[in-house]
Amino acid sequence: MLISLDPYMLRESMPLREVMDIAKGIGFDAIHLTPHDDLIPYWKSPRASKARIDQVKRDIAESGIAVASVVSSYAWSSPDEPERHAAVRYWKRAVEVTAAIGVDRFASKLQGDPQRGAQCEDAFWRSLEEVLPVIEREGVRVAFEAHPGDFIEDGYAAVDLIQNIDHPLISYILCAPHTFSLLGGPLQCGVPGAEIRSADVADLIRHSAAVTTEVHIADSQNPARIVVNPPGAPVRVHQHLDIGLGDLDWDTYLGTLYEAGFDGIFTIQIFSHPERIVESYAANLVELKHRLVRAGYAL
Repeated sequence: MLISLDPYMLRESMPLREVMDIAKGIGFDAIHLTPHDDLIPYWKSPRASKARIDQVKRDIAESGIAVASVVSSYAWSSPDEPERHAAVRYWKRAVEVTAAIGVDRFASKLQGDPQRGAQCEDAFWRSLEEVLPVIEREGVRVAFEAHPGDFIEDGYAAVDLIQNIDHPLISYILCAPHTFSLLGGPLQCGVPGAEIRSADVADLIRHSAAVTTEVHIADSQNPARIVVNPPGAPVRVHQHLDIGLGDLDWDTYLGTLYEAGFDGIFTIQIFSHPERIVESYAANLVELKHRLVRAGYAL
């Protein structure tokens, strides 16, 4: 088991090495290398010269903290062919850069558009087939999460997709703050009395367990109790809050993961408290460890 930090809120305010030092000082085992404009940005080709790659490798070695995963996103599920072709080029290079800096894991989202689900899934499969040879050559594992607004938002359908890929280097990321979305939450906005039970959450976790290699940790409010006007508008409300500030049943969530035998990466992924970034990261690390022990994990 590894506890990692996604330092997304720090990425624009300081150099990567300083981010590593902060995470190490707080007590994290590892960080996720979130998109940086001078290495692997969102949506665009990696900016990774040999000199930059060498510097990042030195930063990792000198900081004493591991990089659990490189993170970025491209439009690989786009039905627009020029856009998809560009995304495939960027993805291939990102996998090469990931291996070059000594990291064996790349994490991202399914992407696409839920209004064009069939076309986006077809584009996703074609992109994956083109990139798989590079993934295999470099030995980089790729993990996908289903994000609100992706071509698949339903958690069961997302897991089924990953299982159907049936490749040892491809796995799934279960994202706790997306729980209400994965269980149909976006359709419930503004609907009085809409409910997701703890048993539903446990069911989803058990269904996901066989292909899940990472769990994102943050809290979120049930969208059914967030006022949306007009009721039923197709919005996707989700947050990445401090543990305890939302509606997730953490005893059920972590307890079910423990019962299912999950021992992969727990990544604290808080985006909602920019006024107290470091304090939030530190407090959530303490809180997560406490709750993991309560769930049965030995730290």
